[in-house]
Amino acid sequence: MIRAKEYVCARLAASAPLVAYLGSASRILFGYPNSFETMPMVTYVEIDQSDADRADDGPFAFNVKIQLDVWVDSMVHGSTTALSELVDAVMQAAGFSLDFSSDILDEDVRILHRVMRYATKLRADDIDGL
Repeated sequence: MIRAKEYVCARLAASAPLVAYLGSASRILFGYPNSFETMPMVTYVEIDQSDADRADDGPFAFNVKIQLDVWVDSMVHGSTTALSELVDAVMQAAGFSLDFSSDILDEDVRILHRVMRYATKLRADDIDGL
């Protein structure tokens, strides 16, 4: 296995434009948010990891799928577009391809939510230093 979640989190937190939009790197969270009091925010989860390439001593590359969710207050931001574009730029620069993206609509609340799923092949040397 490879530390894909840590790699993605580090890449997101290293993006100055993304952190500036969020107001703090602490708004990049693993899993489902405990609270929606402070927005905007980005959450991430690993949805799949499998061996991609193997050698005699085991796998050395892994297929990885990551889901990122962007959350914004509709009264403040009006749309998930700006935050989604910042997240997409980070993920594309990290070598991930967008596999799926969709707004999740809930008209009863002020929260706008967009799901974004990415896929790539990672090698251990891609994430050295974590």
